[in-house]
Amino acid sequence: MLTLFGFQTRKYHPRRTHTKSRAGCLTCKKRRVKCDETRPTCRNCIRTGWSCSWPDIQPQTRSQSPLQPSYSPSTASPLSIPSTIPSRIFQTQRETRFFDFFRLQTVTDLSGWSPSTFWQRLVLQMAHSEPAARQAAIALGALHVEGSSSTQALTLYGEALATLRSALLESGSGSVPNVDVCLTTCLLLSCFEIARKDYAAAQVHYARGLDILKHRSQDSGASSEDSLREEPIQTTFSLLETHIIAFLSNRPSPGYTLDHGYTPSASLCFSLSPLTSLSLSIPSVFPSLLSATESFLRIQRTIQSATTQITYQLAFSQPIPIPDIEGIYPHREAYGASLAFPEGLDVLLREGLRLLQMWESAFEGMITTLGDDGGGNGRSIQNERTISLLRGLAAILIIRCSRDPSLGEMGYDIFRESYSTALIHFETAIDFAWTEKQARHETSPTPLFSLSLGVLHALYDLVAKCRDLQIRQRGLDLLSRMPFREGLWDGQNARRVNEAIISFEEMNRLPGIEGPEGIPEEYRTVGVNFVFSPGRFKIIADSMSGRGVCVVELD
Repeated sequence: MLTLFGFQTRKYHPRRTHTKSRAGCLTCKKRRVKCDETRPTCRNCIRTGWSCSWPDIQPQTRSQSPLQPSYSPSTASPLSIPSTIPSRIFQTQRETRFFDFFRLQTVTDLSGWSPSTFWQRLVLQMAHSEPAARQAAIALGALHVEGSSSTQALTLYGEALATLRSALLESGSGSVPNVDVCLTTCLLLSCFEIARKDYAAAQVHYARGLDILKHRSQDSGASSEDSLREEPIQTTFSLLETHIIAFLSNRPSPGYTLDHGYTPSASLCFSLSPLTSLSLSIPSVFPSLLSATESFLRIQRTIQSATTQITYQLAFSQPIPIPDIEGIYPHREAYGASLAFPEGLDVLLREGLRLLQMWESAFEGMITTLGDDGGGNGRSIQNERTISLLRGLAAILIIRCSRDPSLGEMGYDIFRESYSTALIHFETAIDFAWTEKQARHETSPTPLFSLSLGVLHALYDLVAKCRDLQIRQRGLDLLSRMPFREGLWDGQNARRVNEAIISFEEMNRLPGIEGPEGIPEEYRTVGVNFVFSPGRFKIIADSMSGRGVCVVELD
């Protein structure tokens, strides 16, 4: 402070130069804050809950462009969240606000580790012209903003459900029209119920989606253009099964594959590998990181599903596992059959390995186009984390396809160094994810969950199959640092469940032997059944020496 004639006066500094927002909303102008000019609701109003209003004459900015009602994904360019959807398609200002939150925050959470064609492009494009998908998206956005007690969210959910039901009833007993829209709406409604922790209702929507896929797989008139459009939708639907429904229903894998529909016959399993046609979808170099990600998801899902189908075909002459009277799946019988007849499984694994090697070559070729590893104008943090994650995921899947099936669980022991390398990639990816989250200073409501590319299942596989004690401990520690909730799981709950599963093996470890040879073959877990109830998981682990049972309390 300065003094002038005995009075204190404030020292004034020249005003900093700044850019005014001249096309901002009226609300931000009244509050005298800078508006980011995102229409129909700006980020300031979304964050603070104010009603966002605009002048009658809205200047058209270069960044604004109407969404085209086309659902064809483009993998040649990176994804960007559409900047606006015409406000006339919303009935109220609150619906506009809820959808904007869904567009800016909810789809980001659902995408998780990497950009997603389904969440960040197809869903938002469908919301432009399809009432059922739009209503479901608005309902999920309202739930994310206001929480599970939101009456507005439930009302919007009911409207979406009624619109979907009407579309399905109009189809009669024939093929379902607008398969992609109906399936996407089922996915959104399942996510709504999962967020509310009403898992029984989520499974109802999942079952309806299965019926739609059955109709689709029986429709011989589907064009290749339809298949291209629906591929990301079907991949996301299969992730719903992997991340959530399989745990709730206590089954190891669905009977559906993207290429061959449901329940392939024994002759199909052994005369034509379910993976053969996938080789056509792998270019010499991927055009983008997004296309590499979605190609990997497709290969991963098909290998897992086909492996389960062939294993159960060997054991029970049918590709779908059938539980016993208590709902427990017969893992020991399936494991014994794969040991007795490894040839059929070996053919599938060799084909899977060939495809993964093609994918890896195209992936590494693509990486060189993204810039060097240095700072400055090199790759973004998001790209770095996705690259590290994909390298780790590919390493885990390559181990599964490289093993000798005649050795059973003992066949994983030679891959200790490969597991260590995969773990390093996961540690790097998680470090990058935390760096990015901390840089954003997120103040939004509690994150939803991701339903896209993820690390949790691969970490579970690593901890379960690599019997080296030190690597197992590093894997468990990494679960505690999970940056995203994936499906039902956050990091701490995932760690508790994994610790319980491996405890059945560790209690029988030979004294003083920390390597994988410390776990005798007869005590190695060959399969796990889960019995889920709110707040707890009952774990039933099978080994060739018997069965272990424990209960894990969840947060």
